[in-house]
Amino acid sequence: AGLEVDHVDHEKSARAALADLAAHLGLAITGSSDFHGENKQVQLGAYTTSQPAYEQLMAAVRSGTAVLSG
Repeated sequence: AGLEVDHVDHEKSARAALADLAAHLGLAITGSSDFHGENKQVQLGAYTTSQPAYEQLMAAVRSGTAVLSG
């Protein structure tokens, strides 16, 4: 499982607090640019999930321990 830490709407202090929470809970730190079309001010890919976090999530999926929700 993961926690979206790196997001355009999260201030630096909130990101730090969320990163600490994710580490405490053993969650992968994810990111998202939340790009929903050309009329947005955020660039696609401005905030992303790191390769190690992606690999952590994929390992959970492969092992069957991932809980998927949306």
